[in-house]
Amino acid sequence: MDQLDVRASKLPLVLVILLGIFFVPIGLTLIGGPGFGLRAIGLMCLIAFGIVVWLARRGHRRSVRRFSDEGLVRNDGQSFAWADLDAVVNKLRVRPYGRKSLWRTEIHFKQGQ
Repeated sequence: MDQLDVRASKLPLVLVILLGIFFVPIGLTLIGGPGFGLRAIGLMCLIAFGIVVWLARRGHRRSVRRFSDEGLVRNDGQSFAWADLDAVVNKLRVRPYGRKSLWRTEIHFKQGQ
């Protein structure tokens, strides 16, 4: 049985950490400050950081961990058989001046997975 392990980039993790280094101290400082407006801004900073962390974790869980002869396995543990493959969709990014580049490849399986 041949398998291909997928190594994900560490860039999203590094960027989330850098954003946390900036947003969390500023949010906590503003929450402790005087006035409702500053407290609201501090709370919004912390909420925005929480949303970014949630999106990054969700994206990582739904990405592919391993390809094999039988199918693929996602990082959340779900496995999908090649027999259930419905479509492969390449998403393109159109850059300025009409240049197109591959943004991501989506692998669609039956039952909307």
